[in-house]
Amino acid sequence: MPENQRSKNLKAIPLILFAVTMMVTGQVLEKKGIQIVKEAAGDEFGFFSHLFVIIFNPYVLIGLIVYVFSAFTWLFILNSADLSFAYPFLAVSYVAIIIVSPMAFPNERWPDAWKILAILLIIAGVLAMAQGERLREKNYQRIPCEGDGEIIAESVNNE
Repeated sequence: MPENQRSKNLKAIPLILFAVTMMVTGQVLEKKGIQIVKEAAGDEFGFFSHLFVIIFNPYVLIGLIVYVFSAFTWLFILNSADLSFAYPFLAVSYVAIIIVSPMAFPNERWPDAWKILAILLIIAGVLAMAQGERLREKNYQRIPCEGDGEIIAESVNNE
């Protein structure tokens, strides 16, 4: 990967985290709006029968707007960063939802030991992926072999 693209990937990290934050915020607002409609309807609640009320609930509307804004931000990210670099950062949304849910919704449980372990593994994976991008300093080239194959070898830079 050219140095220029590596730099673009790393510069995209704050924007990626912003998009993830907007995505999580939108989902929390949407959930809050649905809960409000569900509580108001009581036993009569039906998702499809209350769809119009759900869609026009202020929390749901704002959540959808924030979520759409996140999607447009993601398009901007894809314009500059590699998809294989940016996409794994979406795993941060799993971590954020697990942490934010009990604060936003009192009926949600705080993470147990297994969820905490999962959170740590997700964070470690995302950090390792980002760090790998920073450490990739060597250039590699494809060298054709006899037959149909090729090998990938470290190129020598005499500069």
